[in-house]
Amino acid sequence: MRSLLETDYRVLHPLELLPVERRVKASGTMVRRAIARGEPWQHLVPAPVARWLEDQGLVARFRAEFGLATLALDAG
Repeated sequence: MRSLLETDYRVLHPLELLPVERRVKASGTMVRRAIARGEPWQHLVPAPVARWLEDQGLVARFRAEFGLATLALDAG
């Protein structure tokens, strides 16, 4: 898709849209492990994403369905 657009438009990486001082080195794995451990994770994602995950009950659901399996990854 990018190759179709870049001849006519400047295609940006999403990271370029965030000022350097607001960037946090994070990964989905870090977020999932923090959720599984019951640690703070909200600072690793944009505030609207954290609110949506919590409002939809997805944090509790993740812990219930995948929490132990996620924690087991650290042991292996």
